[in-house]
Amino acid sequence: RVTGGTVDFGVGAIASVGEINGSAYFVGSSKTGLAAVYSIGAAGVHKLSTPFIEAYLSSYVEDIHGYCYNVDGRSFYEIRNATSGGCFACDIESGAWIERSPVGSAPTTFRPIINAYAQAGAAPYAFNSADGRVFDLQATYNSDAGAAISRIRIFGPIESDTKRVFHAQIRIELEMKFDATGATSIAPTLDWTDDGGLTYSTAITMTKTVTNSTTGQRVILVATRLGSSQSRYYRFTLPGAAKFVLKKCELDL
Repeated sequence: RVTGGTVDFGVGAIASVGEINGSAYFVGSSKTGLAAVYSIGAAGVHKLSTPFIEAYLSSYVEDIHGYCYNVDGRSFYEIRNATSGGCFACDIESGAWIERSPVGSAPTTFRPIINAYAQAGAAPYAFNSADGRVFDLQATYNSDAGAAISRIRIFGPIESDTKRVFHAQIRIELEMKFDATGATSIAPTLDWTDDGGLTYSTAITMTKTVTNSTTGQRVILVATRLGSSQSRYYRFTLPGAAKFVLKKCELDL
């Protein structure tokens, strides 16, 4: 309580409130009536959601559940639709949003239907009421109950005042780390869309042989002769047992 202080924001989804690192996170709205994700702490109220997240929330506000947790030193606020299972997580430190969802006909990216959550030391746990299982959400795991997790990053848009731009070469630099499976190669794919995501190109497989390392290593992937576009989004997908930190992406135009 702050004497004389008022906040013109309210909670719009009762089950969306989470707390971590001295701040509370929730799905709510201001006097405008538009749903958004907010945090409130000693520094006041801040909006975390993007226009995409807010468009998603506009149809599901009352069905949204939210919770905070910490994985490998990074804090997340995660929201999910209790009806459809749609799931988005905000990396609190960077402000970046991550979608956790099925890809293709089988669930190959992480999306538990979480009904209860608890943090025990470094390990966050989530309860799935659909089948009674408890999930360990630590980042050291590469599968969702046996289904391999694909990690996907979409870049963009890349454009220049409606002018056609030629894309000569793209270089992606990663820091890799492998688990105990002993993987010695990666086969990430790169594809792109020139129509805002309606259709994607045929994917390029960027196979790279690497050496196992418990401390990480630098990997550079290159693709050339990528055509031209007035507005392009690149999509980088890395399936399998390798985990990575995306260090740099350079594009020659």
